[in-house]
Amino acid sequence: MSNPLNDAMDAAESEEETSEEKSKNEFDADEYLNKLGEGPKEQTVGFSVDEPMHRFYKELQSDDNIKFNVAESFREHLKKLARRHPETFERAMRKWEIDREY
Repeated sequence: MSNPLNDAMDAAESEEETSEEKSKNEFDADEYLNKLGEGPKEQTVGFSVDEPMHRFYKELQSDDNIKFNVAESFREHLKKLARRHPETFERAMRKWEIDREY
């Protein structure tokens, strides 16, 4: 014969575990998206370009009439990609959290 009080306690305990598991598995991407690109720049991202692109880049940098920061533009583009691809961004941030722990 089952005890209704025990059954209720068991049900409440299993609901509590489920909600704890959910909160552990939930990822607040907005927290990271809002901070993306802020703070000191400690890492670099490099990519190859061909000679014409390199010459154009040099001209952009040396032209006083052009107020354009290539690195900042690239950072802004990565932010847009993070918003467009939230699953990939979440995976990257979870890996980063794990790396920070060790």
